[in-house]
Amino acid sequence: PTSVTLRETFAEAGTFDVKVHVVLPEGLAKDDAIADDNTMTHRLRVVDQTIKVLLVDGNLRHESWFLKNLLVRESRHVGDPRRIDAQAWIQSFDQGVEQPHGKDMPALRAFPTTRQELFAYDVIVLGDVDWRRLAPSEERSRDILGILRDFVAEGGGIAFVAGEDRNPTQYLDTPLQDVLPISARPTDRDKEGSRATAF
Repeated sequence: PTSVTLRETFAEAGTFDVKVHVVLPEGLAKDDAIADDNTMTHRLRVVDQTIKVLLVDGNLRHESWFLKNLLVRESRHVGDPRRIDAQAWIQSFDQGVEQPHGKDMPALRAFPTTRQELFAYDVIVLGDVDWRRLAPSEERSRDILGILRDFVAEGGGIAFVAGEDRNPTQYLDTPLQDVLPISARPTDRDKEGSRATAF
């Protein structure tokens, strides 16, 4: 077997049938026992749209600062389409401080808590978040984690940025435990039970 990467730029959105035909080098063609499997057609759907991203972190730490700048920055060249519309929710911000947001997005005034609000995003990035403070009560915050689990089950993208205090160990025994991209254990916490060890 030989791995091959094929690249093609599509000028327009749409559905395309892309036919790939493989030919053995000269002199080896006689070894090709089944010529019918040399061609395969793949159907590709090319979508021209801006994705909507929500970045959530407990504090504006190095990782979230970098991601925030990357996600909400202006397009580099005049006329370039924006490919990402982003909003951020940093839990430690005072209520009067405007939350980071992209040019075409309003600043969040509260964390999105309903299914409709959360499902409006294409990707949600969770940093070192205190999930118990996503809503006024821990019970309601746990319900939000259930909505996020459903968001992933129905095709939404989720990313976790590990931290020192909460992510990923505090998602154990919550609805998000099964969507963690790693196998976390309660013993991964240190003696104080709050800081995650190396991941």
